[in-house]
Amino acid sequence: MRRMLRFIVILTGLALLGGCAGYRTVVVAESEPPGQSRASRAHTRNGIRFYERRHYRKAIVQFELAISKDRDNWEAHYYLAECYRELREYDPCLNHYRIVLDLRSEPAWVARVEYHIGWVYERRGKYKDARSHYDLALAAVPNHQQAKQAKSRLTSKKYKDREDDDDDDRGRRGRGKKEDD
Repeated sequence: MRRMLRFIVILTGLALLGGCAGYRTVVVAESEPPGQSRASRAHTRNGIRFYERRHYRKAIVQFELAISKDRDNWEAHYYLAECYRELREYDPCLNHYRIVLDLRSEPAWVARVEYHIGWVYERRGKYKDARSHYDLALAAVPNHQQAKQAKSRLTSKKYKDREDDDDDDRGRRGRGKKEDD
């Protein structure tokens, strides 16, 4: 019995040694996701943490660092636009939303970003532009509730009257003086 047990232990040992010597373990480094470096992702994560705590200026610094490492980091552009929107700095906000639209073509993202662009135009008093972006959001995702609500809000009489006033003011500015002066 002892002989047999010794034989099994030796045989198992040889099998393990022989098996390990015959196979080589190759460790392949995980490749970075296309278009996104590790540093860019780290800055994006840090920026999101600041954004969630409403530290928008600190978040902006992190997102700009992320974009400097990888211009195609759509997530950094999106959150950078969100920070600027929260700070009511609408020009850079719109620029970064447009970049997100160039980088992401999935209908859910298109709807989300188009809705936010419409929201910015609505805050600026550009109701026709806002309505067209809400339409684009609904074209991407027909049941996008926020865009539906915003569009129905803009069709109210209150906004139509404001829009007509804006059109009249633009026309006067373009002609210089009024004709009856």
